[in-house]
Amino acid sequence: MNHPTSSLPLYSNLLSLVQTVSSRFSPSRRLWFGGPALLLLLMFNLAPAAAQGALQGTWRINEDGHLGILYLDQHSSGSLFGSISNSTSYEPVRGFYSSAEGTFVLVRGSYSAPSRAYVGRYRAPFRKGRISAPATLFGTIYALDASGGATPQNNQFPFAAVPVTHPYPGLTLLPPPQSSEFCLQTHYTFVNRPAEFGDTWTVPLQFNTPQGSSCPTGEFTGQLSGDFIRGSYSPGSGLVVFVRTMSSVGFMPNQLFVGQARSDTELVVNRIIDGRFYALDSWGGASSQRLTYDWLAQ
Repeated sequence: MNHPTSSLPLYSNLLSLVQTVSSRFSPSRRLWFGGPALLLLLMFNLAPAAAQGALQGTWRINEDGHLGILYLDQHSSGSLFGSISNSTSYEPVRGFYSSAEGTFVLVRGSYSAPSRAYVGRYRAPFRKGRISAPATLFGTIYALDASGGATPQNNQFPFAAVPVTHPYPGLTLLPPPQSSEFCLQTHYTFVNRPAEFGDTWTVPLQFNTPQGSSCPTGEFTGQLSGDFIRGSYSPGSGLVVFVRTMSSVGFMPNQLFVGQARSDTELVVNRIIDGRFYALDSWGGASSQRLTYDWLAQ
């Protein structure tokens, strides 16, 4: 597989045009809506990497005890493309790295229907005297469906990765958190944090009930503000994870949502979900400054 790093004049021109059009939208509007620059934006995101970054290269990855090879191409914008392979499979990955946050997010599998998501941090190599440690990627895997590892008991797992010149990293495997929540409601109201964007959204979040079930649990589909979502809910841990594909942008997910379902007796709300969502690309809200946002559904 070739991984070109040289940029072409065409991509420089496209980038300038996309930035001009994108600047006409406030950060909050860019987070939710597409625009006429869609085609150019996708072309730019798929462009060859212009410069090497912290995550660029080949890594040995330990996924909850399963060993594999992670290859990442990091664009100067922060966009990530690559693959994860092991003895039995080879799958593409895509996502984003915010250098200011030190946080990255990836989705693995089909671009339109990924099976796993990764949220992690980058730790730079360390050396002081005789003590040293390689660069490390570490964080949490979120299973979006059964093929990604989601079960009724758990849908989150640890991972760690080091450069391929080092041995595979070890992991401390911890039991998943326990929850007394068994079902999600079918309808919620999604609320953002006004302090971040300057205005308040209250948009509908709907989970479809799987066939043969009395309430949303396990793998699910649904809608957030009219956009398609798909993911998993594990009653054993109370964790809800899903990706959102913004209909105005295209066919690939633009945001990853991770939230904890729980009851809140103080607010007299039967079920609420709160957590963070992670932007997978610039149209989903990712930039070199940040890709992590808070969210609440009730």
